[in-house]
Amino acid sequence: MGATRVVHVKMYNQSRLGEAGVQTLIDVANRIWLPYGVSVDPVIKPAGAVAVVVGAGRPEPASRLGRPVLGDTLFHNSHATPYIRLWLGAAEIVANVMGAPGPVFSNLPPDQRDAILLQMMGVAFAHELGHYLLDSGEHSTSGLLRAAITIGELERPELGRLELTESQQRLMCRVTK
Repeated sequence: MGATRVVHVKMYNQSRLGEAGVQTLIDVANRIWLPYGVSVDPVIKPAGAVAVVVGAGRPEPASRLGRPVLGDTLFHNSHATPYIRLWLGAAEIVANVMGAPGPVFSNLPPDQRDAILLQMMGVAFAHELGHYLLDSGEHSTSGLLRAAITIGELERPELGRLELTESQQRLMCRVTK
């Protein structure tokens, strides 16, 4: 891929996550988007940046496809706006209720729980950023823009399973030109 496309984001943290936690979200999203020549760069001034609100609670309605939604992108007139919301409370519910095999999430030490939640939120951020970058609310049957990413992929993001489809990659090439 050609030159790197830098996406400036202004992070508004309304959750208990500290600055380091928010940076981890950005790092996870950068890892996922790096193969496509996209870099997420946090900025202090909001002008021209994508606003990303990290909330403590969860969205209403509380669920789509049978589980809480970790994030969403605001659309207007069928076009993505530079506004993404993420919900830490929804990630906690998913981790508790739909946890991967192994120790029960709520029994893990707080730092381990937060590490898992940050991975999950980072994947949700990368997913929502995909809606924004592709200017599409459509979901795919595979990859990063699936409607329902598995709990295992949220907790342990594997780049090979969180790819863009071929048609999404072609669209990215057209959008970035």
